[in-house]
Amino acid sequence: DHFLNGSYSYTERAPTFQELYAGGAHIATGVFENGNSTLHKEKSHAVELNFKRDLPASVLTVSGYTQWFHDFITLNPTTAVDAGSGFQIYDYVHKNALIYGAEVDSLEEIAHSFLGGSWWWSTKGDVVRGKSQGGDNLPRMPAARVSFGINYKRDRWEADTEIQHYFDQTKTAPNELKTDSFNMLNAGVIYELPDDMRNYRFYFRLKNITNVEGRPATSFVKDIAPMPGRNFLMGAQALF
Repeated sequence: DHFLNGSYSYTERAPTFQELYAGGAHIATGVFENGNSTLHKEKSHAVELNFKRDLPASVLTVSGYTQWFHDFITLNPTTAVDAGSGFQIYDYVHKNALIYGAEVDSLEEIAHSFLGGSWWWSTKGDVVRGKSQGGDNLPRMPAARVSFGINYKRDRWEADTEIQHYFDQTKTAPNELKTDSFNMLNAGVIYELPDDMRNYRFYFRLKNITNVEGRPATSFVKDIAPMPGRNFLMGAQALF
């Protein structure tokens, strides 16, 4: 019921056609992209360590990782503005870089057979950092997040509610905007069909219930377009 494992991997990636030959305004992201035809292979070494405790009423997973890149390909903001489109100019460049982070995911049963079902407390969190060899932060790195929620399970029904906290992102690349912290409240329900069709389920999820304004650090357009306001998802899912 306790697991510990580690891994090492080596990967290579050739530059994409967009990274090599882009040369114009990208309307969707509101930036002017300059490709670089001299880009070559991106190489990386990665090490990851994972721990898991899997008990009947408690599941805990913790992981940490680091990845060193040689000639990491990144789209970097500049101070220049394209006269024709009015968009900020971004250049594809090589950088030696280090990305490292950690994640935690916990699920604890807090009540059993209460109202005919079981109640669970969930906790999740993740943080990631990215820095170039020169010490600059990499662009569009996600802000640290933590979430707390309550799950209810009974027969073929499952419901949950959670609040996610996004921390502010101040560790930004040169010429990149910072983002503020915000909280987002979500809730959802899942219904699985009877045993002979248990691989089929229906779901409904309400997101950003309090209609807060959130601007993710990973977005190119965070200064003009926040995340969606109050919205919902509904549908059917088949697992096979």
